[in-house]
Amino acid sequence: MAHAPSDLLRLEKLDDHRYRGLPEHEGDLRNVVFGGQILAQMIMAAHADRTDPAHEQRSDKEVKSIHAIFARAGDYAEPIDYEVERMHDGRTVGSDTVTFSQRGRVMSRALILWTTDEPDLISHTEHVAMPQVAAPTIRPIAGTTASSRAPTVSWSTVSTRRAATRRCIRPSNTCGPVTPMPTARCQGIRRSSRGVPTAS
Repeated sequence: MAHAPSDLLRLEKLDDHRYRGLPEHEGDLRNVVFGGQILAQMIMAAHADRTDPAHEQRSDKEVKSIHAIFARAGDYAEPIDYEVERMHDGRTVGSDTVTFSQRGRVMSRALILWTTDEPDLISHTEHVAMPQVAAPTIRPIAGTTASSRAPTVSWSTVSTRRAATRRCIRPSNTCGPVTPMPTARCQGIRRSSRGVPTAS
């Protein structure tokens, strides 16, 4: 006999913090309790435990997250029992542990986090117009002029049949003429296939 989804969410209270859920069917299709059914009934069991009229409890918290471990496959032919353990119940946050067991063995266990719906503490400025401000003032760096530029390195390569002779040139700038560097300082410097100076 198959039960409607709405009937699966109605749990029977067995004792304090203990509830029993209906099976989806009698196991004739596939005798493994569906994981989605277990999660839904775990949430309903924890919610019922927080809103128990007999103990004058009423909770306005909503499910924030649920983390479950399915250790063993459930059997539709056996009772589907849940036990709720209250871990923490604060003003805005709460947490419960729900255990699904059959024949005295733990089949699955979940941790449910509850929170209350609170307004944002940070005011969003999505629809606030930006103020009109003046453009930034660009000031030259002390000791430089508009025509100054970063030093560059020039390379001169003279190819011959036997070898290639490379001549290093001092960094050029606007302060003076370009002068060749001594040959001894050029030794150990070569250029890669892409023209990038590298150390040999």
